[in-house]
Amino acid sequence: MNRMDKESTDSFDRHPFGRMWLSVAVPSLLLFSVVIDYSSYNRINTFVYLLFAVGLVLPLLKFSWGFYYYLIVSVLSDDTPRLASLKETGEFASVHFTTLGPFAVMVYWTIYMGFLLFCYFLASPRSLKLTKLDKYMMGIVLLFAASGIIGAGNLLEFPRYYIVDSSYLLNTIIFYFFMRLAITGKNEMRRAVTLFLLCCGIKAILGMLYYFQGLGTPAGAGNFRVLHGSTHPLLASGFFLCLSLILYIREMRVGYKALLGVFAFTSFFHLATFGSRGSVVMAVLGLALFLVLSRRMAVSWLLTKYVVLTALVAVSCLFLIAKVSPGTYIFVGWKLETLLQYDPDLVDRYGSYSTVSRIAEATNILGKEWDDKSILWGKGMGGWFDDRYYPFPYELLGGATFTEDQVRMGKYFKPHGTPLLLLLKMGVGGMLTYYVLMVLFLKEAYRALRKIEGRYWRAVGMALLVTMPFFLYKNFMSKPQVFFGVMLGILANIHLLVSVKALRAGQRPENDRNGSHLVPLSKGAHESLHDRRLLPSHEGRGG
Repeated sequence: MNRMDKESTDSFDRHPFGRMWLSVAVPSLLLFSVVIDYSSYNRINTFVYLLFAVGLVLPLLKFSWGFYYYLIVSVLSDDTPRLASLKETGEFASVHFTTLGPFAVMVYWTIYMGFLLFCYFLASPRSLKLTKLDKYMMGIVLLFAASGIIGAGNLLEFPRYYIVDSSYLLNTIIFYFFMRLAITGKNEMRRAVTLFLLCCGIKAILGMLYYFQGLGTPAGAGNFRVLHGSTHPLLASGFFLCLSLILYIREMRVGYKALLGVFAFTSFFHLATFGSRGSVVMAVLGLALFLVLSRRMAVSWLLTKYVVLTALVAVSCLFLIAKVSPGTYIFVGWKLETLLQYDPDLVDRYGSYSTVSRIAEATNILGKEWDDKSILWGKGMGGWFDDRYYPFPYELLGGATFTEDQVRMGKYFKPHGTPLLLLLKMGVGGMLTYYVLMVLFLKEAYRALRKIEGRYWRAVGMALLVTMPFFLYKNFMSKPQVFFGVMLGILANIHLLVSVKALRAGQRPENDRNGSHLVPLSKGAHESLHDRRLLPSHEGRGG
């Protein structure tokens, strides 16, 4: 048994919020989520603007708490209403949906947080020393910058679409470096992880209640879609975090394990009932990766009673779904079957255009880029394609495939899925470069996880790694983009704890008692700028 397995100090219930924090946090966040839902579905825009106003003031009082508040509101607020008709009519209020001028409130909030981060960076007398993972992220920044330059002409012709495409980078990179610069203390990172986990769990519990009340978009006989596609990567992250903490932190109290079990159960419920083919495939892939990585990390007891218990919980969930909504499995089975429905002549028989849409999009994008001699670098931000190479075999107006504005122009800016989006904006060369950089990033993070001391951080890192397929495939909306950056930032900070050079030199990561901060150890144990704060109220450690 290695040193990690002997430790008993990384329990989930030993948290920097204090001994009683869960008893206060869970009901408070539950009530807050109900209030947000009530205001959203009764279109109380005043409340949305109030949330935004608090988000502007709070980080000036205490930087890290402004970030936690942003995280909570972002997760608990729907960016797509569970009642699809509300999106079309505009009878819906949310920070992700309510606009100020041409953009949603959340766009301004994200830019504001990025501005504060920039000020925070300038306030330090020393610059950030880039680690290997930071360099991979900077490579991605340069890739998007090149896409921005290539598509510069689109900024004048289609400014809104250009800015929306730019947000893909801004959302992720801002919060990656937010974690690297501002939320670096182990206590601070634990707070961020725990709040994210609680918000996802509460969102899943409420969503399950809405499901049983039929408060969703009908999908099949007796089945409803409640928590929509952009939430699935977050639900998957919450599910794997719960599973990983339960399995790795053996000394955790039974009550806390039960709470995590409820979160995992309800998250799994939504992934199973929604009927998203991509989510089902990514969830199965994530479970397979989880088992493989667990074996590689030599946690032999993982595959005994805990896996059996997890299997029983999953089977119980599937049985419950079959009892309360027998039509769910027919709907989900049909959705999975449509993966093979790529022949447009058979589409009418099966009633699904989903696979055909993706084939048409890929064909049209590649055809346009080949003719324009931009196959390697794409059309740039704000770039578009049309359907001259593979006409869509169905009526686009009145559907959910593209906006009516795009259909009228005959120019389509946002294909389905992250790979096709990157293919359009960056071409084959850019898309491949992006995924190579991400694979290198995750491979280096995995190497660090194998060396990390402390089961808590290994559990968190494992969960984030196995969720990455979700984000790499389904990451074209603002909410998952933000949390993709947060999660990559957490992995990068974990990597700092186990620098190979530091270990060879006999150095040890700093003790995390009293919330001490992580120190970049690559290239000569660089000094950290993480002790500094932007404002006087940020002084002291553990903030």
